[in-house]
Amino acid sequence: MSNVQKFDRKPRVAVVFGGRSSEHGVSVVTAASVLSAIDRDKYDVLPIGITTEGRWALTADAPERMAIADRRMPTVEQVADQEGAVALPLDPASREVVYTEAGAVPKALGEVDVALAGAVDELNAAIGMARAATKHEFLRENLVIIQKELVNLMGELATLKEDFPKYLKDGYSTIKPEMTARLEKTVREIEAQNINFKGWATPGANGSAASLDMARTVSRRAERRVCALQEAGELENKEILVYIGGGHDGRLSLHGAKKRLFMLKGNDGQG
Repeated sequence: MSNVQKFDRKPRVAVVFGGRSSEHGVSVVTAASVLSAIDRDKYDVLPIGITTEGRWALTADAPERMAIADRRMPTVEQVADQEGAVALPLDPASREVVYTEAGAVPKALGEVDVALAGAVDELNAAIGMARAATKHEFLRENLVIIQKELVNLMGELATLKEDFPKYLKDGYSTIKPEMTARLEKTVREIEAQNINFKGWATPGANGSAASLDMARTVSRRAERRVCALQEAGELENKEILVYIGGGHDGRLSLHGAKKRLFMLKGNDGQG
């Protein structure tokens, strides 16, 4: 009979929140709700915050300090541990692991743009709602294609440079010029139908049109983040900027395609 004593260790759950996006405070408040609700008897909880400057840091497990106060949104900085905490700089050239009291945290985590990946995920969900709301087959067919391409984009954003060969070998795709070309073709097909631009700036003609316009505004958030990466010299695949941001002529983009799909939906009267 073995004399080795076995210890049952609870699963460790990392609650990652904050980030450099405009929704930093919302993320902190949401994390507070998660920290308050999670079963501590079942899980070992590790709160990790991303500051407004993009630094990863261990934070206090104190949801009561992560609430809106005096009409001001909370920040990661106000709950980051001041003693014994290790902030992780975003250093793409560094591959080492930082050891903290909570365990080992790879610096490579910082290479994934959480704000952009989150915006693309939200966009995919918004398009899914728009697709579910419409009875127009043309819309459904085109929206599901965009959703599948956004899944590819999320995978691309979450893959480190050194893992890209394996990523492609496993059959996954990246955003390519032919995807942008398809969007441009879709926009031209819609514009050829002599759609009425009247009232396009006021969402709510019907449920489908409102859902599409919501997806359009979410796409602008992703576009802003892509532009920020481009300006910082951190965008590897330049086609992502063309696909999300402006198309080859500055208007035939993912944003532009959904804007025109919205106008088409708003004028055909179908729910």
